[in-house]
Amino acid sequence: MKRSHALLLLAFAFLAGCASKPKASKVQYLDDPPPEFEEVGGEASVNDIALFLAGKPVRRGAILSKLQLTVDYQ
Repeated sequence: MKRSHALLLLAFAFLAGCASKPKASKVQYLDDPPPEFEEVGGEASVNDIALFLAGKPVRRGAILSKLQLTVDYQ
């Protein structure tokens, strides 16, 4: 019985590994973003990361501010 469980687990692991990977979707930016969310440059600080996670505009951080302009973030 233990052998059949091991074979079943091995077959499941093989099939799970062969599953097709989802395609990455294209990033969609807002056509008209809210005025408080504008793209800024620089390196993000700890406070900017906290603002980003809270859904508020960041003061610095080029990557975070660009992410805030996407459809998925809004």
